[in-house]
Amino acid sequence: MSLRVILLDSNPVTEIPPQVGLLTKLRELNLENVTTLRNPPQSVRSRGLQAIQKYLSSFCSAKDTSELTLSNYNLDHMLVPVTKNLQHIVSLNMPGNRLSYLGPSIVRFCNIKKINLADNAIEYFPSELLCLGTLEELDLSFNQGLGISISSVVSYVREMQ
Repeated sequence: MSLRVILLDSNPVTEIPPQVGLLTKLRELNLENVTTLRNPPQSVRSRGLQAIQKYLSSFCSAKDTSELTLSNYNLDHMLVPVTKNLQHIVSLNMPGNRLSYLGPSIVRFCNIKKINLADNAIEYFPSELLCLGTLEELDLSFNQGLGISISSVVSYVREMQ
């Protein structure tokens, strides 16, 4: 497609479709006075068109690869639209953000095997993760505020089995 300009200014848009990330000829995405937009989040939009397209295209490639990577976008929470149509994801990589919690929407990833949440701001062990029966690998390294006792997590996992 040869679409070069998308003007959405002053519209009640809440979400930009992931397919916009695949428009290789796009040179302008005008979002002036769009106050209702949730996805992509402001931390992505503030970085410009290339960052928006890279972020959005991650969702398209996740449908093919079963791996969703949203690294270093300064995301501070897990977006519900992110999890809505990606139940098939096997690997979730979100290092280098500002996530302080995950929330219950993470349990929608019913096939997840690997989660990388390194270098975020997670303060408490996300108990929602223990509901993911397919989870094999979890990286919570470099979460400076994380106050957990590994023995308490191991005990909890044993009780769940």
